[in-house]
Amino acid sequence: MITLKTKFLLVLAIGVILASCSKKEETRKPSVVNVKTMRVSPSTHVIGKSYMGTIEEEDGANVSFDVTGNVKKVFVEEGQFVK
Repeated sequence: MITLKTKFLLVLAIGVILASCSKKEETRKPSVVNVKTMRVSPSTHVIGKSYMGTIEEEDGANVSFDVTGNVKKVFVEEGQFVK
């Protein structure tokens, strides 16, 4: 048997669902944006240079650990000398 409290909650839920499904039309005027345009033409001027290659460190070290896990905090700054 459905209690009075359950019936009230069911009616309330149906009312909320029906109220949220209604479509409210908002009249919104489109905003006008003024823009400045210019004609684009090809140019022979070179602004920069491109190079292809591989960047490698000068001195490197392979590091491995006995236990897996996540690094929670690093106690040194980049470029700082450590032993």
